[in-house]
Amino acid sequence: MGIRNTVGELFIFVFLLGVAMVLGGTLYQTIVVSPEWGGDLPGSLAIYFTPARAARMGDFWRNPFLMSYGIFLIAAIVACWPNRARRMWLFATLAVFIAILIWTFTYFIPQGVIPLFMNAGAGIEPADITHRSEAWIFWDKVRLGVGIVGFFCGLKALTKSPTAQTV
Repeated sequence: MGIRNTVGELFIFVFLLGVAMVLGGTLYQTIVVSPEWGGDLPGSLAIYFTPARAARMGDFWRNPFLMSYGIFLIAAIVACWPNRARRMWLFATLAVFIAILIWTFTYFIPQGVIPLFMNAGAGIEPADITHRSEAWIFWDKVRLGVGIVGFFCGLKALTKSPTAQTV
């Protein structure tokens, strides 16, 4: 096994470690946080997301490692390029995480984070708060499932033999 394979495996491992932390945070959010703020809508939203709490939640998701895992994934693709089997699984992983990022920035942040969490639903009708919140909670669970699929694609890449077919 050459240095390139070793480095590639290291990049995959660091990427998977980062994704595991993000998935753990998302699972915590799904099991603990979302039921707390979404338990008695629309009132629970305003009670839960005070300005100080919304800022702390933002800090939770703005950790520096959150976006850097993509750098490790790209580095893993470059390092593992000669290994076709690994490369294919890493591209599948990349596709999943690009889809999640697009979905996050086009739906989750503008439809949930900004109007519901940062602004605690201010200026939104109570029925709309309930509808948006329930939809956000549901689609966040779907996003978690998609992220788990991406994690397993990356894990599958790591399990591929370093001496697999090249090209």
